[in-house]
Amino acid sequence: MMVNAYLMLMVVLLWAGTLPVASLENQDQMRRMFWGKSVCNRYILPVNAVWIQRARCEDNKQFQCPTGFKSQVQTTCRNGLWHLEPTCQDCYKYTKDRFAAVDILNGFLNKTQAECDDLCSGNGQCSSFVVNFAKDCLLFSPPIFFASYNTTLAQCVDECSKLDDCLSFSHVGGSGRCFIFNATISIVNNTAPIRSFSGDTLVEKICPTIL
Repeated sequence: MMVNAYLMLMVVLLWAGTLPVASLENQDQMRRMFWGKSVCNRYILPVNAVWIQRARCEDNKQFQCPTGFKSQVQTTCRNGLWHLEPTCQDCYKYTKDRFAAVDILNGFLNKTQAECDDLCSGNGQCSSFVVNFAKDCLLFSPPIFFASYNTTLAQCVDECSKLDDCLSFSHVGGSGRCFIFNATISIVNNTAPIRSFSGDTLVEKICPTIL
């Protein structure tokens, strides 16, 4: 009923010659006033995507894939025609309540970050290290090439996304330990057996690269 009344009013004003022809900008403003929201926001967002912030409503509307997702264009056939549909593909396979039981290569008490770095550099088997809250220097061997404590799952995903060599990682929920591997889960299992524990997460990258 409201729409019909609005249209009838427009017809009367046009017939009477009292309604001026609005510019494109004014027309958008009129539509926003009538519908109660911005007309230019009526776009369908691709799956898993997020909009990129724009300075003005009239600027080109662009989307981006969040961390851990890869931009992908899918093709679908509708009514005998091919259509392109952009999506954001999740690049990680999550296995809940699983973790890789990582062994420490060596440990040293009361060390700074720089001292621990030197100890790792001087050890031919060390591929990564971490200094925990007690100032213990912990060295790790391959396939671990990144280790961090007090890390959220999202931060662990973000680190893996930045590293081309990351193929999988293990996140321990209770302590926030994040171990990133340059090997698949099946290979990691040979040196760090996969165990079960509530709150932990085992993750494998399933995209060749993160864009």
